[in-house]
Amino acid sequence: AHLQHGHAAWMPMGRGHAMPEVTATELREPEGRRKYLFNLVVSLNTHRDRTLLKNILAEMPAVGNWSSFVHYTKHWSPKYDPHHNYLAPEQWKQVLLQSVFTLVPSGKNQECFRMWEALEAGSIPIVVNHLQPQCGDSWVPFREPASPIVFLDRWEDLPAFLRNSTASGPAGTKAGRGAVPGLSQRLALLRQWYPGFRSRHYTKLLNLLLRAFSSRATATATE
Repeated sequence: AHLQHGHAAWMPMGRGHAMPEVTATELREPEGRRKYLFNLVVSLNTHRDRTLLKNILAEMPAVGNWSSFVHYTKHWSPKYDPHHNYLAPEQWKQVLLQSVFTLVPSGKNQECFRMWEALEAGSIPIVVNHLQPQCGDSWVPFREPASPIVFLDRWEDLPAFLRNSTASGPAGTKAGRGAVPGLSQRLALLRQWYPGFRSRHYTKLLNLLLRAFSSRATATATE
C-alpha cells in the first residue's frame, strides 16, 4: 500500500474472495481429525518451484500412515471453475481444514492467497526461504519469534522435515495416523498466534492510512 512522500506499508492480502469463511466451530475440531499430513494445490505454470515440488513429491516415500492431498492444474486461471480443473472453493476449504501442513510454493509473487487461506483454516504453511527480486523479502512480517510457519532453505529439505515432524509419537487416531504431540502443539500454537498477528498488521495498516488521510486533509484546509 503506497502512501504519500514515497513511504510504503505492507498490506496483508487475506484470503481470496472465493474462499468461504472458516467458522470458529470448524476451527475447534480436534487436531487429530486432520487426515492429511500436507496438501499441495497449485497451477504449475506460475513458478518453476511448483514443478520442482511436484517432482520431489513424486519420488518421496509415504510418511508413516499419513495420507496427503495433491492436486495440479497446468495453467493459472482467474476463474475458480471445475472446467479449469480447479477445486471448488468449499472443497478447497475442507482440504485445508483436514491438513496439518499446507505447502506454499511461490507463484507470481512469494506471498499468495494460499498462505492466508491456510492460516485461516489452522493449517501450518510451509514455505522456502528464498527471495524473488521483484518482491524483496515478503516473508519479513511472517518471521515473528512466535510464528509457527515453517521456513525451509530449499524444497529438497521437505521429505526430511516431514519425517522428523512425525517421528515423536505412535499412530493413535481412528484412521491410523500419527497422533504426534509435536504436531498437536504446532497446530495449537498456530490457532493462538494467528488472530493476534492478523489484528496487529491490519490495525497497523489502518492507522497508517488514517494518518495519511488526516495529514492530507489538514494540508488542504490550510491552503
